[in-house]
Parts: sequence; structure tokens; C-alpha cells
Amino acid sequence: MKIFQIKSHVDPLIADGRLRMTEPGNPQNYWQRYVSADCGAPITLGEIILDFCKEPRTRQEIAERAGIHIDHMKENLQPLIAGGKLKMTIPAIPTSTRQRFVIHGSDIIVFSEEALIEFCRVPRVRIEIMKHFDYNTAEGMKNLLRKLLRNGKIKYLNPEMSMCRWRKYIKAE
Repeated sequence: MKIFQIKSHVDPLIADGRLRMTEPGNPQNYWQRYVSADCGAPITLGEIILDFCKEPRTRQEIAERAGIHIDHMKENLQPLIAGGKLKMTIPAIPTSTRQRFVIHGSDIIVFSEEALIEFCRVPRVRIEIMKHFDYNTAEGMKNLLRKLLRNGKIKYLNPEMSMCRWRKYIKAE
């Protein structure tokens, strides 16, 4: 598949119906590309991102695949997330360095306060929680657990060990 970017060369081909715009709703877009009209592959940035995110992907991976600069990822991902087509694997911390994006409807574990509370139906230690959700920032996890403790959503199973790193958290009833 050839991708063209020179406007003076593509205008006649678009008029003939031999080329299509990758962003037809925004013809002046800096990232506008043109593809063959008989191409059946995904052509809009949104389609490219959704096709690529069948597996969890980082912002950098998505930017490389879509051929755009990483600084422009927010404006391309937000409409897909808001439209319910794409989801974050760590919605509780949108700017996490471990953040991944995956198409909605996949069975990938999504880290959220609700998922953490549900996971704590059985007593869990902090390290176990971090491993389950593939979360590697101990300080961030401590802060989230403190917040849930303050709000009464989880509690210590063994309050006498509140300063011990092996204390267990359980869902508050």
C-alpha cells in the first residue's frame, strides 16, 4: 500500500476516485494521508489504533504504528476512550508509565478501585495486589490503599500489624 502526502499530486487522484483520505472529516489535518481507493485495510487513525490495540499497547507503540508523534497521542486516544471503543488498563491512574490501551470488550484485567476492592474479597497483601494488576509503583499503591482504607471500602484483616509490610487487606462489608 502506497501512502502519498504531496497535495498537488493527490488532488487529481482524489477527483478520479483512485485515492481516499485517511481523515476525510478533517481534510486540512497535518497528519492527513492518502491511500488507494481499492485498499480494504483500516485507513483512519482511529481504525489503525483500534486494529492495533487488540492486545494491550503503550502510547509509544501506538504512535509508532500510526505514524504520528507521541505528543499527538492524547488528541487521538481521547475520542476513542470517550466513545467506549478503547479502554485504559489503569483508569485510576491515567498518566501511569505502565498504562496500556486495549479495545473495549477484551478480557484484559483493568486496574481500578472497584477491581482492587473485588480482588480483596479474599485477604491479600500489597505485593500480591501489585503482581495481580501488573502494577510496579509501591508508593502509588500505598496511596491508593490508604485512600480506600480512609473511605471504608477495604480494611485490615489484622489491624494489630498495621505497620507490617505483610498486613492483609480485605473488602469491608
